[in-house]
Amino acid sequence: EALRIVEETLASVGDEPAQPLEIVRIGLSDDFEMAYGAQIIALAREQLPQTRLVFRQTNSQMAAAALHDHEIDLAITSGSINDARIRHLSLGSADYAIVFDPAFRAKEQGAFTLDEFLAREHLLVSFSGLTGITDEVLAEHGLKRTVHAATTHFSGLPFLLRGGDRIATIPSHAAAALCRLGMFASSPCPVAFPRYAFGLSWHFEALRRPRIMKMRYLLSAMFKRLDATG
Repeated sequence: EALRIVEETLASVGDEPAQPLEIVRIGLSDDFEMAYGAQIIALAREQLPQTRLVFRQTNSQMAAAALHDHEIDLAITSGSINDARIRHLSLGSADYAIVFDPAFRAKEQGAFTLDEFLAREHLLVSFSGLTGITDEVLAEHGLKRTVHAATTHFSGLPFLLRGGDRIATIPSHAAAALCRLGMFASSPCPVAFPRYAFGLSWHFEALRRPRIMKMRYLLSAMFKRLDATG
């Protein structure tokens, strides 16, 4: 019994000391941040409690330079990065949906028809603020939409759509995030949009930092679960 007590005491003393706080910077566009940011925070809090996450705005055009300059440690972007020093892991694919204020549309109207889609005023969301994927898809069918305003940030949509009859065509995960606020509704697009792939990227030097590699693993596992549950 005495030896058991000594053994338990030594085992408790030999526990690993608490890890110091470490910052992990994740670059992503704000549609991904809106849709998945809270889940990522909860995951890190549970699995990496001594980690502070910093979300930084980036996109597929800017991510490689930000990873090289160590401005971010991981990047979630559409497509992949063509750079031998950047590692990439596919996370899944996404499509598009229409989001709108339901106060300006009767529930019994159902999904948007093409005629209604073209007749409504659109709020454009794109990096350039000038044109977007919706314009490209419509142009393939010889169609155009009416755009009176544009923004470069998805996070501004709750304030720009609320209280008006404007609509926005955005990635479906961002549309779902807006609908969870309880103020918006969504509809499938009346024309087919191409799905697009998105993934996780990191600089090869990050292999030397176990915390970043653990966060990479957690993100990959999270998106696999999300994909499995639909």
